[in-house]
Amino acid sequence: MGVTFSHGDARWSHTGFHAFRSRLAVQIGMSYSGISGPLRLDGHLCLHANTNTGCEVWDDPIVPLLDHSNCNIQLTPDECKTVAPRLRELVDEWGNFAAKLSFSFSFSFTDRDRELACDQMMGRRLASAMEKCAAAEECLTFQ
Repeated sequence: MGVTFSHGDARWSHTGFHAFRSRLAVQIGMSYSGISGPLRLDGHLCLHANTNTGCEVWDDPIVPLLDHSNCNIQLTPDECKTVAPRLRELVDEWGNFAAKLSFSFSFSFTDRDRELACDQMMGRRLASAMEKCAAAEECLTFQ
């Protein structure tokens, strides 16, 4: 089982996909810990932060990828068009672990390095699938 998509060959376990999206959230300054649940506020993700203001609004292009469960969800072609370049940008910031991993005999890799390399490779595959969906005017379905 796990998380697969209607287009492309990116895939994660449910736990792995949660960790991947959590890493992206932290990268844009959002923390998945302590969140009591997402709300929609004028089309933007609003997270309860248990503060006096009640929520913090996130307007980053990656938000549509973060704002749903792991399966039976669709991203529209417009969302795919917006999310894909931001996803590439974020995973590219992780360095080039995937290329280094192919030469693992000369590097010392931890399990975290391998996980990051796999997430980076799958993130790029997911971005490619989103680009194809946007070009074809098709939704990307999370299965």
